[in-house]
Amino acid sequence: MITNRTQVTDMIQSSKISKGIKWSEIAQAVGQSKEWSTAACLGQMAMTKEQATAVGEMLELSYRFLNGFTTRERS
Repeated sequence: MITNRTQVTDMIQSSKISKGIKWSEIAQAVGQSKEWSTAACLGQMAMTKEQATAVGEMLELSYRFLNGFTTRERS
């Protein structure tokens, strides 16, 4: 059971490394800079639902898994 952001961050990093995905590829998928995308995946920024879905698909992590820890509603 996932209970905190650190666990999500660890799973994101593990999947990224095991799949050989670069931060720049994640950035392209979410439509932000490499720096912003890296920060978001490390829990320092909040992604929109669409961005979290793109990351989840790329890393083969479910959106439901990412949702509670990385997303914000678009205002």
